[in-house]
Amino acid sequence: MAAPPPTLREQLTARLLALPDVELKTSPAHPHFAGFQRHGKEFAHFHGPGTLDLRLTKARIRARRSEFAADPRVVLRRNPSDWLEIEFRHPRDIDFVVQLVDELLG
Repeated sequence: MAAPPPTLREQLTARLLALPDVELKTSPAHPHFAGFQRHGKEFAHFHGPGTLDLRLTKARIRARRSEFAADPRVVLRRNPSDWLEIEFRHPRDIDFVVQLVDELLG
């Protein structure tokens, strides 16, 4: 019997870990919590199986606020924040997340 295909979360994890200098690190304060880091700074973590919390920065979010507000995959916080949530339900959503992370990590 063949192994099941990777979940979207597994696919996204593999794509993010393939980016230069990206690591998945467990938090010392929360051993069951892991976040994606680059050069020791966390930039993303999962909120459940289909949601990624991404530190995009307030300035980047503000610059694209209307675009993000119109995108059903993006959940904006009510108050200004460096973070936004991205829901991924389809393989094309993985490409969207990776594109945002590429822009962030530049």
